[in-house]
Amino acid sequence: MNTSISISLDIRRRKKDGTFPIVLLLIHYSKPLTIHTGYSVAEKDWDNKKRCIKKSFKGLESVTRLNNLIDKQKSEALDIIMKLDEKKNSFLVYR
Repeated sequence: MNTSISISLDIRRRKKDGTFPIVLLLIHYSKPLTIHTGYSVAEKDWDNKKRCIKKSFKGLESVTRLNNLIDKQKSEALDIIMKLDEKKNSFLVYR
């Protein structure tokens, strides 16, 4: 499979409130695709090494829960990609 997916802060798109959207960056055969998660944080609240929201973020009660929701979106996207890859491979076998 020539596809990878990672969680990232899209610092190219600053919102009016000064935050940046959290996105899933999908790369398929060297072509990038950005999928918006619906969440955004300030750059200072983003941990780029761990690719998650820092515990110091004060925007809500449970930062861990929000990080888990974003990880769940990533897992669901990976699951869809794997199912499509399986269908493609089974199609090629039956041809």
